[in-house]
Parts: sequence; C-alpha cells; structure tokens
Amino acid sequence: MKKIYSLFVALALGATVQAQSPCDSVNIVSITYDAMHKDSIELVINNQSSTFFNYPNFMLLNAADDTIAYETVNFFGIGNYDQGHILKIGPPFSSNTITGGKLLLKTGFGDSLECIFNSDFELCSEACSELIVSLQSTGPIDSTETINVTVTDSLSNVVYFESFVLDSLVFFKYDSLCLPPGDYTIEFDQLDSNSTTLFFGLNTFFLSTGINGNSNADNTTQHFSIWERCFHLEIISPPNAVDELNAFAASISAMVANQTLLMSSNQNELLEHIALYDLSGRLVLDKAPNTSAATINVSHLQHGIYIAKARVNGVWITQQIWL
Repeated sequence: MKKIYSLFVALALGATVQAQSPCDSVNIVSITYDAMHKDSIELVINNQSSTFFNYPNFMLLNAADDTIAYETVNFFGIGNYDQGHILKIGPPFSSNTITGGKLLLKTGFGDSLECIFNSDFELCSEACSELIVSLQSTGPIDSTETINVTVTDSLSNVVYFESFVLDSLVFFKYDSLCLPPGDYTIEFDQLDSNSTTLFFGLNTFFLSTGINGNSNADNTTQHFSIWERCFHLEIISPPNAVDELNAFAASISAMVANQTLLMSSNQNELLEHIALYDLSGRLVLDKAPNTSAATINVSHLQHGIYIAKARVNGVWITQQIWL
C-alpha cells in the first residue's frame, strides 16, 4: 500500500490555524478500497500526538466537496498504533484516484471538525490483497490437534494450504496470505474434541471486515470474493493479430502476434511488473521483467479478453487486451 502524506495543516473548528497542531501528528498510512467489501474504503491511520480525538469519524470528499465515503463512529479515540477505519461509500463511486480530495476528521460523534487533510488519494491496492487467516479455540484442547486450512479459487485450484497446530497451551494461531481479485472458498477441519469451540476468521490486515465462523455452526466452508475496483474497463473491438493496442495510453504499447504478447514502454522506462487476469478475476500470468520491453508467450491461454496490469515507476496501469 502506498503511504499518503498529509499536505494540509490541521484545522480546529472555531480556532485559528496554528503550526504544530495535533493534526500534524495524525499520519495517513493508507487509504484503499476494501478488498472484501465492494461498498467500503479502508483507512489506516495513527496518531503521534497527545490529543486523543474522542469518538472520531472520518469523511472523504472529492474536489467539489461532495461526500464520497463516511465512517460510523467505532472508536473511543485514535492511538499511536496503526488503526483501521471503515468508510462506507455513499453514492455510486468508482475511481482509481481522487484528485484534489479532502479527508475530514471529526470528533464527538461528528459534532466537531478537527482536521482537514488535502491530497490526491490513490485508492487502488497492489496486484494482490494481504489477508490474515486465524484460528482460535475457546478453551484448552485435550490433545494436540492439527487443523488444515485450504483456500481454493473458482476453478478449484488450491491457492493456499496451511496446517495449524493447537493444544492445551496454544489456543490461537494465524497466518498471512495474498490473493488477487477473484472468487474463492475457504475450508478448515473441525476439532475432534467437543469440549471447546473453534472460531476462524479471514480478514484484511488491519480490520475485522472479512468472514468469520465457528465449528459448532457447521460453517467450516465459506465462499468469499476479493474485489478489484481499479479496472477501468473499456469496450475494445477484437484487433487483428498484428494490430497495435493503445492499451496503456502514453506509457505502454502492447501488441499480440503469433501467440506472443509484446509489451514496451514508450518512454523507455522499466516494466517492473506485468500481471494478466481473466474476466473471472483469476491471475493467469505474473512476470517481473524489469526491462523496457518484454516478450511473453501466451500460447497456453485461451482466446478472449483479459485484464493486463503493468507497473511503471511504481504506478499500476490497467487495460483490457484481446488474445
């Protein structure tokens, strides 16, 4: 996730703007679309000042001061650790970047405006979203038990597998995984012992916004999706095999010929990373050429429309291509 710096001196409601206000010490770690909920934005912040900011809530505005997303109060204050906040998207909204946007910090359940942060907010995460999978028993387990956790994609391919060992001393285990956009199923073993209940969770790194369940509820298998809000899909007529695609505006050129995808940077910049997804959101190709031009064999892929993502100078550029 990209770090976004506050570009505006904090403003206290009804008071004169002063340097070194408490808002100067509120750091915006990241602000991105929620990977597991298509109607939410995830904000991660921390507060290095002594001000507590009682009952805070955030609002995200565009350049016209229209409210894009807002938070329902869920915290007593803002501490000096990274803290995740969920902003619900109000009107229909989908954009990679909010240009000239404002992030407002209010306190007292929204009664007082404390801070205004002005910046261009990049809402797109990396090619995969980092998640935390966790298992926790409600009490000691009589004997050591191994709980297998499996995540499969929409084609039943295993994309994650881990064995968690719980016993009379270890009640809690967790692990991280990174998944590209798509539809998935998570499944875990039930405990052999009936003396305790096993809870599981799959959540974003800072927020408990994912899926949760327990073995007693017989929901040890659940389906979920990783949302990709950063594709600007355009209708592109299928080109001839040697037609150049203006796939990446002024930055990248792409051409398909003889079952080969040819990609190059128009400014001779490095193609740091190239990822190709099918329309179901499944990652089908992942390369890190680190050259200004790349030749990629795509003969193993079926003909059709794909989503290509290329990273140049740390910026992801997305477009449809036809193979």
